[in-house]
Amino acid sequence: MGFYGLAAFAMIYMGVATVQGHTASVLAAFTLANLCATGSWIAAYPTFAELFPTSMRATGIGFSVAVGRIGAAIAPPLLVAIAANASIIAAFGLLALFYALGAAAMLPWSIWGPEGRGRPFEWLAPDS
Repeated sequence: MGFYGLAAFAMIYMGVATVQGHTASVLAAFTLANLCATGSWIAAYPTFAELFPTSMRATGIGFSVAVGRIGAAIAPPLLVAIAANASIIAAFGLLALFYALGAAAMLPWSIWGPEGRGRPFEWLAPDS
């Protein structure tokens, strides 16, 4: 959740720094956003593995990754159109919204999900 939240913050920060023309701040925001985005993706894989039952794990993770790649293919032209027709802040704001959505989606799992540390996957999501 922390990586998703920090990535959202970094996107807003990058939009503001871009509008203000602060080159060093844009670079700092980009570095923070890239670090946190990578951290959120890395954290997502074990979470997905804990969510899906053993018999569906590969399919569930594959589907999740496929949806993410479709989003990655659609995002660049969409964000350019938003920046051109609305503002650069709106484009970075949309990215921040998606990262915030990732943090919000992780919240129920972090509160009510089982603790998987030291336990086999079969304990976390037994087959029905």
